[in-house]
Amino acid sequence: MKSKELRQKSPADLDRAEAELSEAIFRLKIKRQVGQTPNPAKIGALRTDRARVKTIRHERAQAE
Repeated sequence: MKSKELRQKSPADLDRAEAELSEAIFRLKIKRQVGQTPNPAKIGALRTDRARVKTIRHERAQAE
């Protein structure tokens, strides 16, 4: 996800996106432990996207 796309989303959409990303990260970590991860770099990309969502939420909170 690009930050430009995320900035256009509502706070509820950002919350939902963060929850989905956290769940996806968790599932990939479990698969990595079992040895079934098809692409281990995907975890890092998802963590980066989740950090973008958190940053935008924090920026909006500071603006209020």
